[in-house]
Amino acid sequence: MTRFRRRHLVPALVATVALIVAAPAGASRAPSGKERRALTSAVLASHVGAINKVPRSHFRVTGQRVSSVSGSWAKAELVARPAFRSTFQNAIVIAVRPAGTTQWVVVDLGSAEVGCGIAPNKVLADLFNTRTPCPPGAGIG
Repeated sequence: MTRFRRRHLVPALVATVALIVAAPAGASRAPSGKERRALTSAVLASHVGAINKVPRSHFRVTGQRVSSVSGSWAKAELVARPAFRSTFQNAIVIAVRPAGTTQWVVVDLGSAEVGCGIAPNKVLADLFNTRTPCPPGAGIG
């Protein structure tokens, strides 16, 4: 091997290894338009946390993501509109799409440890892009 090739081979190998190590694991995906509309409808109609009783003018549903670990799980964010920031607390919802259906069902709402003990840890880690979505003992393996 010539000196020129050897000199460039090591940095190229180091760069390749760095890219492989730094590459993120599977990540949740943006929903299709149909999934986004169905998820938003499920959130607005949900009895969980009485979301269906809060006027739609107070918040918007945003940040919808579908798990790439299991496409039956999703999350969405409820974000206060500017006029209601002092009276509406932002929150996150976890929804599931029961087998054989196309409709989402909200199963949890909150601002911390949302979905813990309800959805599998791998799904929550995917949706929240974190390694440890739940405290030890609070999740589902």
